[in-house]
Amino acid sequence: MKPQSISVCQNCRDRKIGCDGKVPACTQCRWFLQPCPGYLRQIVFVHQAPGDPNRNNDNTSRPKRPQDNNSLAQGVAINKTGDLIKNSTYFRWSTAEELLAVAIDHFIPASNLPVSISELYSSQSLVCASWLSVLPNFINEERSGSLTIQATRALGLSIICRGQRGETKHSHNSQRLEYYCSAIHQLQSQLLLSNECGNEQTVAAIMSLTLAELMMPTSPQGWRFHVRAVAELVRKLGPDHFITSTAHRLFVGFRPLILIEAILSRSPTFLGLQQWQSVPFQKHFQSPMQRLLGYAAVLPSLLHQADAAKLIPAQQGVAEVQAVTQALTKLLKELRQWVLSYQNLFRGPLYWTKPKDRKSSYVSLLPLCFPNALAATALIHCWTFQIICLTQLDEIGVLSKHSQHCGDFHDVFPLRIPKDPVDICVKICQSMDYFLEDNMKVYGPAAAIFPFQIAYRTLLLYSDPQSDQIKTCNVVISSFHQKGFDVGKLSSDLSFTIQQPRTQLRGD
Repeated sequence: MKPQSISVCQNCRDRKIGCDGKVPACTQCRWFLQPCPGYLRQIVFVHQAPGDPNRNNDNTSRPKRPQDNNSLAQGVAINKTGDLIKNSTYFRWSTAEELLAVAIDHFIPASNLPVSISELYSSQSLVCASWLSVLPNFINEERSGSLTIQATRALGLSIICRGQRGETKHSHNSQRLEYYCSAIHQLQSQLLLSNECGNEQTVAAIMSLTLAELMMPTSPQGWRFHVRAVAELVRKLGPDHFITSTAHRLFVGFRPLILIEAILSRSPTFLGLQQWQSVPFQKHFQSPMQRLLGYAAVLPSLLHQADAAKLIPAQQGVAEVQAVTQALTKLLKELRQWVLSYQNLFRGPLYWTKPKDRKSSYVSLLPLCFPNALAATALIHCWTFQIICLTQLDEIGVLSKHSQHCGDFHDVFPLRIPKDPVDICVKICQSMDYFLEDNMKVYGPAAAIFPFQIAYRTLLLYSDPQSDQIKTCNVVISSFHQKGFDVGKLSSDLSFTIQQPRTQLRGD
C-alpha cells in the first residue's frame, strides 16, 4: 500500500507545485488568494497489486524521500530569512507560481507588521512589495514563456541565488540569466509594437526586472534604466489610468522607486505635478507613507533648480537662489508637520532606543526600535528627505554665516533648522539594526539602503573619519554585505545627490 502525503493540500496537488503544509492554510494558497482546503487528517491507503509477499502490511509509516545533495533546496537552506524556502524542502522551483511565492515571501517582513494579510495586500506603505500581489492574476492570464512569466521567474531565481554557493549557484544563476534575457528581448519587442492592451502587464514585468536587478545586478546602473522605463510608461498612461484597483496598486507600489531615481538623477519628475498627486487617489485613501511621498515629489525639481542656480554668478542669481531656498525651507516645514501628524496615529512614541545587547557591535550608538515596519520605513525616508534639504541649503550658503542672499524668508517660513544634518543621519544609522534583523527578510535591507547611503555620505562630509558615527556606518556596511547588498557599488549613484557644502569648499 502507498501512503498519500498528508502535508500537501489539494490545490497544490492539482497544480503540481510544492506545498509547505502550514496550518490553517498553506503559504501557496495564501499568496495566490485561494481558500486552502486543508490537509488529510488520516492516511489514505491505496491498494497495490494483491499478493506481494515482499510488502510489509504492518508498515504504515511514510517512506523517507532520498536526499539529493545537489538539490536547489539545499543550496538555499543557508538563507536564514527564507521561511518559505526552509519549510518547502522539496520544491522544484520550476514554475512561475513557485518562484513568485518566494519573491512575495521574502519582500514582506515577518513579525514586524501587526496587520492582517488582507491589509498587506492593500498596503501603500511598503516601499517595494505591495504591488507584488497583482502578479498572480497576471500569471494566470499569461501563456507559458510570456514576458510576465519570464520576468517573474527571473525575480524569484534572483532571490534564491543570493543564498546559494558553488556549482548550485552557478547552475541556477545561468537559468536566471536565461529568463532575464528572454524577458528583455520580449520587452523590446512589446515596446516597439506599443501594444496598448498589455501596458499594465508590461509595467509589472519591468518592475519585476527592477527588483531582480537590485537582488542580482547585471550592470551597475541596470535597475535605474528599468525604473526610468516604468516611469515613462506610467507617465504616458496618464493619472486617470491608475484610479482602478490593479493599476493603482502598481502605481503606489512603484512610486517610491520612481521618486528615489529622480532624486539620484536630480531631474524633475511628473510625480510632482498636481494631477499625479490627486487623481490616482480619488477612490483610495492615502496612507501616511503616500502622503509623505507626495510632499517629497517636488524634491527632484528643487535639486535641479539648485544646480541651475549654482551656475549663475552670485551677483545675478539672487532671485534664483532665494526661490530655491524658500522652496526647500517650505518642504522642511511640511516634513516636520507630517511627522507631528503621523505621531498622532500612535499612542506611544514613533521610535525609542533599546538597550545594547551583547551581539550588537554598533559601537556607542544605541539602536532604535519602532512600532512596526511601516512606521520605520516611513520615518527613515522622511529623515532622508530632510537630510537632502539641509545639505542643499548648506551648499548654497543659506545656513552659512557667509550667505548674503537669504533675506528675511525665515520670517515667512518659520522653522528651526539645525546647523547641520548630522543628528538626523545618526538616527538613520541607529535604525539599521532594526531593518537588518532576520525577520525583515529581503525587504529590510532593500527598503533601508537608500536612506543609509544618504546618511553615510553626509556623515563623511560633516563628521570626523574616526568618529563613532563613521565606525557605526562601517559596521552597518558589513551587515549589508552579509545580507548580499553591496553598499559600496551602489554609492556611486549618490555622487550628485549629496555634494560638498559651500562652507567647506571655501575652506572656512
